[in-house]
Amino acid sequence: MTSTIILQGGKIDMVTADQADASLNWLLSDAPFPVDILPNVRWQALRWAVLQATDALVWGVFEENVWRWATEQADPDSTAPCRDTLLEVRAFGPEAELLIWRTEDAFAGRILGEDEAPAGLAPLERRARFLPVPDSNGRLIGSIRRTHDPAFVRRQSGDGRTTVTPTGTGVHLRHYVERDLETGALRIAATRFVDVLSD
Repeated sequence: MTSTIILQGGKIDMVTADQADASLNWLLSDAPFPVDILPNVRWQALRWAVLQATDALVWGVFEENVWRWATEQADPDSTAPCRDTLLEVRAFGPEAELLIWRTEDAFAGRILGEDEAPAGLAPLERRARFLPVPDSNGRLIGSIRRTHDPAFVRRQSGDGRTTVTPTGTGVHLRHYVERDLETGALRIAATRFVDVLSD
């Protein structure tokens, strides 16, 4: 990782093109996680993923050391995840989120996780710039039809569009908030997916 950005309650590690490429190999094929390239990531804790492509939105779940994608398990007629149409992918769990996105000529990314309070960082400076980490829930909406895979359901929106999502009721999000020291204005400095809600 090339650089680290510290937030109160969180830490962002930037991911290089080589690291993003190796991570995509893990996410989209049966390649092992690139421990030698991303040694600080507890990849076993990244349980869910959502992939946005030019032609689809695809959810995945990491079970038994393999990524299972909704397209493979619950919707055989939809597009399988592939690099050619990939815009971004988020692999996430309670400890961290790995976000990879397409740039003009490669892939880049970042890992946003909980702050480990690194030595040498002045706590006063951290508290002055950022507020505590609030959580919110993004609800998954639409009528639901079960699939043969218990991890996924088919949801249909009011306008007839269908997508296959995790069986849960929504997505747990975590927002890292920043305060402008001059004006007092607040803004969300970073957001990550944490988990799929079960109720």
